Amino acid sequence: MAGFGEPRAQSGDTLAPCTPPDGIGLIKGIRVHQSYRFIPIIMLTTESQESRKLEGKQAGATGWIVKPFNPEQLVKALLSATDTTVVSTLSVGKR
Repeated sequence: MAGFGEPRAQSGDTLAPCTPPDGIGLIKGIRVHQSYRFIPIIMLTTESQESRKLEGKQAGATGWIVKPFNPEQLVKALLSATDTTVVSTLSVGKR
């Protein structure tokens, strides 16, 4: 995104219709790029199986939040995975 610099975090969904075919493939695709190897990736998904969480972790996911979730969970995950000075300015629950 022009003018915003490098991304500080990425979110995805394991069932998202994208190329590669799912969110796990998306993580793998992001992680192959050297400049994105350490960007936090938090999966937001309906999948709660431990096997899928492990698959996501092995692919390079930083966090895993099961839907439905409350906004505070997402902010907490972002705060723990990124520079808190940027995320802490978000207004939780406001659009």
